[in-house]
Amino acid sequence: MKIGIWGLYDKGNFGDDLMAILFVNYLISEGFEVTAYNLSDNLASEISCSSIKSIDYFVDYNDVIVIGGGGMLVNNSFLKFALKESEFKFEMSFMHLFNSLRKYNKKIIPISIGGANSIKLNNPYKNKIFSTQYTLNGSVRLPSDLLLVENSIFEYFPDIVLSTSIFFKPINVVSAKKKKKIVLNLKNKTARPLIDSFIKNDIFDIFDVYTFKSHAAPLSHIGNYEFEISGKNFDFNKIHEGVDFLKDADFVISSKLHVGVAAASFGAFFISYKGPSKAKEFLKNSNNENYIIDDVNSLSNLLSSFDSKKNNSFLIDNQRDDSLKHFAFLLNTLNKL
Repeated sequence: MKIGIWGLYDKGNFGDDLMAILFVNYLISEGFEVTAYNLSDNLASEISCSSIKSIDYFVDYNDVIVIGGGGMLVNNSFLKFALKESEFKFEMSFMHLFNSLRKYNKKIIPISIGGANSIKLNNPYKNKIFSTQYTLNGSVRLPSDLLLVENSIFEYFPDIVLSTSIFFKPINVVSAKKKKKIVLNLKNKTARPLIDSFIKNDIFDIFDVYTFKSHAAPLSHIGNYEFEISGKNFDFNKIHEGVDFLKDADFVISSKLHVGVAAASFGAFFISYKGPSKAKEFLKNSNNENYIIDDVNSLSNLLSSFDSKKNNSFLIDNQRDDSLKHFAFLLNTLNKL
């Protein structure tokens, strides 16, 4: 059976590209022939499948299309749709996918897709393709996402990115680092007050602090709104490099989602600082709501209290195990075809 993986894989985004690798490697290990849609050159160089640029040829070539994770249920306002090229292309990509699915009578299996606590989808093509007419079965990454899709064909399991540590093995060597490692994954507009607080509270003396951008270095211009500490920023060229850097992080402080989730899969504390609703819901569902923080002083005080990881706990083990259910759900659906 030929499986096509469709997602936002041309932007060098850490979370989307990581999920592409997880899906491709898993499906190949199960004996399927896999191709992906429109991979960036950067991602194509480290992934084990070919890339097809034409959506028409991609859909026609494959027997079924797997929507490989990502914010497919996120709404963009009309203003963003009209003024921002990236958002316009994102929303229009669903029209192109729908047209090809209809033309070649093909079906999709969306896996670990998500939204941002919207009440309903405002893109009519999303509504069409995520319906029983075109979706065989699907899974979402947050309970609130079930409100945006048909419950009869969708199930919820914890974010598939939590399985990262299962596919990318943890570091077994005892670390020789003297300070605990903090990784900041922040937007410029949220970072400055936090950095000032860190200086005031001697956080840079207590911890080894780095920044981590969400886009691969060759495509970093796409994420040029991300904060960077000069000389302490980690630029990854390949996904495995980014994952390796996160493996020994003690804390990830992020205003986004998937850098924190990936690090949490290896045992890091994921702290959502002025993060999106999807990050806050993720932490609440795993009983880690104490790590949802919007106040700079509260965050500095929290970090100062971490003299030993034994004194605190980040509860993730059950969620990590349950995240594997996305793969079992996908395989079960494919085996019925």
